[in-house]
Amino acid sequence: MIKSLLRFTVIDMSKKSVGAYEANPNTKKLRPKIGMSQQQIEDARNARRQGSEPADIAKQMGQPIEQINLALANLRTGVANPDRKTLNVSPELHAHVMANRKQGESIKQTMDRLFLGESK
Repeated sequence: MIKSLLRFTVIDMSKKSVGAYEANPNTKKLRPKIGMSQQQIEDARNARRQGSEPADIAKQMGQPIEQINLALANLRTGVANPDRKTLNVSPELHAHVMANRKQGESIKQTMDRLFLGESK
């Protein structure tokens, strides 16, 4: 039954479309102002993605560490070995998982049990 309910959506995240990763305008209004240009912010974020520490980025860019920290505050970075991931499933599969949850069992435990078997 589960196999017929699975629907996977694959998104090529390497190609940004216009507006991809853009913050909600209301969210942007709530964020503190950063005393750097958009290009400087992107440069700081790229340096961080490449492994530079915030203090080193601040020194290299000639910016106060506080500004660098603001620029990096909402930077998303991947986790090397995540213990869980997001699975985008149909409402039917979600209902199936929820109907098969045991009392006190987390959704992650239910998914492991349903997909990997009782021994997990």
